[in-house]
Amino acid sequence: MRLSPYLKIFPHPAKPGWCVLFSTRKGSLALLPETAVQTLKAGQTLSEQEMAALAKIGFITDDPRAEKALVLGMLEEVNRLSTALNVAVILTLDCNFACRYCYEGTQKNKRYMTEETAAQLVEFLKSRFKPGHKKLTLAFYGGEPLLAKEQIKQISGPLREFVEKQGAEFYFTLVTNGSLLNRPMVEELTPFGLRSAKVTLDGPAELHNQSRPFRSGQGSFAAIVKNVRECCELLQIGIQGNCTRDNYQRFPELLDLLERKGIGPDRLLMVLFGPVLQTSDEFALAEF
Repeated sequence: MRLSPYLKIFPHPAKPGWCVLFSTRKGSLALLPETAVQTLKAGQTLSEQEMAALAKIGFITDDPRAEKALVLGMLEEVNRLSTALNVAVILTLDCNFACRYCYEGTQKNKRYMTEETAAQLVEFLKSRFKPGHKKLTLAFYGGEPLLAKEQIKQISGPLREFVEKQGAEFYFTLVTNGSLLNRPMVEELTPFGLRSAKVTLDGPAELHNQSRPFRSGQGSFAAIVKNVRECCELLQIGIQGNCTRDNYQRFPELLDLLERKGIGPDRLLMVLFGPVLQTSDEFALAEF
């Protein structure tokens, strides 16, 4: 038995002589004395009971090649067992924002999915929706996906009709900056299957407007909050925020502000904050 290659080991920041172990394959977490970790790294064993427990949570393996094969086939196995077909669709690289940490970088442009490609996608998904599937969900991304409203309708309309004829469920979600997610837009797209949207707010207005302005440089915070307040009764809206060392302490202010405007926990699908992962050189200093 040897340590799994999918195991990450870190010294415990508050307990000298102890290590934090995390299995990226199993998602399991444990604390072990550093002496036990060194024993395992040297290819030696602990007690039979300890080795059995470590094997059960994926920390050690007797066949690294078999474990690697299992990991490589994991996605295929998940898809085989799932009764849902979940698809991410990138409609455009165009956006009406100029976010400082945009992952598109220099790739941002006016390119949109063509009608021909949208039609091909519809036929492809119909062919992939097999007997036994009970649900088809689409997640529309951009750029800003609501700039491609007609493509959303072209794709969702025929797919919803097709899936519901099979006695199955169809709906789509949006990953949007929220500036175009107004009530008329939601009412127009709901018959095509719009159910939820994820919107980003990077803290209180002054911080959000610095990191996520419109292309014109104008702040976007007020427009997004107005839209969320007007639409959260029509669809499920989740709020996410991008954290840096400059703004993470002020997210409670954002949540208090939203609640004062009538957007409390009972009106949101979820709230999620995560670190900025890719930035311009200018913004990199603000990363964690």
